[in-house]
Amino acid sequence: MKNKIYSYFLSEFLSIFIVILLTLAFIAWVVQAVNYLEFVTEDGHSFGVYFLYSLLSLPKITAKLLPFVYFVSLFTILLNFEKNNELIIYWCAGINKITFTNQIIKISIIFTIFQILFSSFLVPYSQDKARSFLRSSDIDMFASLIKEKKFIDTVEKLTFFVEKINQEGEMKNIFLKDLSAKKTIFAKKGIILKKNKSNFLILVDGIIHSEKNNSINALNFKKTEINLSKFKTKSTTFPKIQEKNTLALLNCYDYFENKFDKFLTEDTDVEACNPAMQEIREEINKRFGTPIYIPLLTVLLSFVIGFSKDNANYKFKIYTTFFITFVFLVISEISIRYSGASSFKSLLYFLAPIILSLLIYLILIITYKHERVVT
Repeated sequence: MKNKIYSYFLSEFLSIFIVILLTLAFIAWVVQAVNYLEFVTEDGHSFGVYFLYSLLSLPKITAKLLPFVYFVSLFTILLNFEKNNELIIYWCAGINKITFTNQIIKISIIFTIFQILFSSFLVPYSQDKARSFLRSSDIDMFASLIKEKKFIDTVEKLTFFVEKINQEGEMKNIFLKDLSAKKTIFAKKGIILKKNKSNFLILVDGIIHSEKNNSINALNFKKTEINLSKFKTKSTTFPKIQEKNTLALLNCYDYFENKFDKFLTEDTDVEACNPAMQEIREEINKRFGTPIYIPLLTVLLSFVIGFSKDNANYKFKIYTTFFITFVFLVISEISIRYSGASSFKSLLYFLAPIILSLLIYLILIITYKHERVVT
């Protein structure tokens, strides 16, 4: 009987959790995807690269939302159960408040473990995979970058200027500076054509100025072509710290140095320890420390179980519990920025939610036992 009751609570909680998570994640993903449009409009990547990069941002968005969604879902389900008198059924079935609280805490621990694995392995993998699409992508939308009478330097080591572009895409009076080859090209006409999945710039009637041995050579041409695939966008293509392998980051600590080498492949980022140690500690705290706050949120919200809707101060107690729990959630996010300043602050970031959870849980037990004595 009790197992059925707990299963019912879990199924109701998961239903609310999944609906809220999917809704918020979709909204956040759409907003993020709009921001990523600059990869096409400004950096010249294809829509395929844009779509894959946007899609792979979903795990990061989900991990960021998960503690908040968990908090809102648990608060909502506890209110609904009290409103519909379902908690009374639990008490009548012989389940006391401490036992019920323990079941909720078990659920929170499962969520904690899930988010640690999710944030530590899936999120950095998906982020690095997304960045790899930018690294391997040619500038497929090169033509869209070019604007009349504007100097375009979006492409690395290449500056482009076109006086006029007609409806057929033919350009007139072109200036091109290739820093990689130390060349400057002027041409009367030009057009971008695609050959074998690569973009080529076809130039007609022009002159090439090349620098060699501190001298400038001039070469007139009737027609020449430049393979644009050799040029790369200025988009950030090197992996950011949030995209780096968790085990590689742990190797940066003196205590774990080289202990995870056997789990790392040769192509794992060898420069994982390049950022300042403060950044590495902060990232590790985000992946492993932030999920530990989920049980703390659970213990705080468990006070709602002891509130009766028939009590005159019911709304005040509910709002106060919601506010205090939300403040702890905000503190957990803000304190990440300072937790990496030293090893002691990192340790404090990990220990704080554990110690607070135990203390508040002790207060919770005393409160419920006092209620039974009074009753």
